[in-house]
Amino acid sequence: MIARILELAAPRAAAADVRTTADQTLVLTLTDDAVTSAASLSEQGASVRVVNDGRVGRAGTTDQDIESLVDRALVSAAASDPLPMLLPGASPLPPVATHDAEAAALDLETLADLGWRLSGRLRRDGRRVMVHLERSVGRVHIANTRGLDAGYDASLVAMELSVLRTADGVVATTQLSSVSVPGDEALAELAADIERQLEWAHSGAMAPTAPGPVLLMPAAVRGLLVPVLDALGLRGEPPAMRLHPSISLRDDPWLALRPGSRAIDDDGVTTWPQTLIAEGVMGHGAIDLESGAAMQRPATGHCRRTTFGRPHAGFSNLLLAPGEASLADLIGALGDGLLVERIACTWGIGRAGALHLPVALGYRVRGGEVRGRIEGAVLAGNAFDALSKVGAVCQDRTWVGSAFLPALLVGGLSVAGD
Repeated sequence: MIARILELAAPRAAAADVRTTADQTLVLTLTDDAVTSAASLSEQGASVRVVNDGRVGRAGTTDQDIESLVDRALVSAAASDPLPMLLPGASPLPPVATHDAEAAALDLETLADLGWRLSGRLRRDGRRVMVHLERSVGRVHIANTRGLDAGYDASLVAMELSVLRTADGVVATTQLSSVSVPGDEALAELAADIERQLEWAHSGAMAPTAPGPVLLMPAAVRGLLVPVLDALGLRGEPPAMRLHPSISLRDDPWLALRPGSRAIDDDGVTTWPQTLIAEGVMGHGAIDLESGAAMQRPATGHCRRTTFGRPHAGFSNLLLAPGEASLADLIGALGDGLLVERIACTWGIGRAGALHLPVALGYRVRGGEVRGRIEGAVLAGNAFDALSKVGAVCQDRTWVGSAFLPALLVGGLSVAGD
């Protein structure tokens, strides 16, 4: 397919590139001791981009009929503003492990066995346990009229675990995403995370009213980073604000067997590990080919592209540097305040960092000990301000999707009722 699209585009456009994807996904949900849903899904797509008369146009399809694809891309280019973009040529790629044969071989039966092994660690009287599992295998192929022709195979095993304690309605959740099949150690860590959440939520408590620091667990830290990552993308110059010197953030697409890893981005640009924030100083961030052409800056190998969507800058594996404090140290330093396990959503975060976020699961800490869950709390303040007032950073990190994050003790946030 990809060769035929380029054959159609070459005589009619100054340059063209094509990205094709093919994915096959198994989806399975286990509730208590029963399989409640199972499905097998297949998807493929082709996205073509043309450069003609100094203008860029795009078109996509999920059909085998590709004859009109270049026509539509040329129409798109004719209606676009001038953009002098140069496609990359072929170059050697780094060896990056993005596919695991054992994971690719998982069928619904073996996927269910994996889920039962996990849920069996948590089933008790008075609990409802749900495990959602996905196994995906696929291939990404990118080629252009300058001789680039590259691709990679990918596998993914994702697990989302939720436990409801029926006596008080407390829900504990955790997740895992991996290129390879999770082993017993990984399953034990997921179960231990659930048990910790349920233990901390042993009773209800009131949210603190006095100003003070807030302890954010890794999933909540991921939400706080949303405007920071936005500021690091699509910018020609680094933002003027400075964060706390303990904040250093790297983007590493070369990590073996991590879901965000890849040797080549969706523009066809070779990737490489990069420092985004160095001891509180924010760098230039992520730039894809099209935004780079508009800013007259080189692309950084961060392009993300879907079949029908516009290419944009995105990150791979984000690694926030750990600190020296244990979680117990952080809780002790919090003294009397709020510990946030996770926030309800990130819709309440503005591009400038202003936030008003409902707390999905939080705990009251008194005297350096967790005293119970709180309900109806809302975090308010500014994400950049909070990340400039970091009191301590945990020495342990947890994967939250494709981000490897520690817990943070931060200031600059207020707590109010919903």
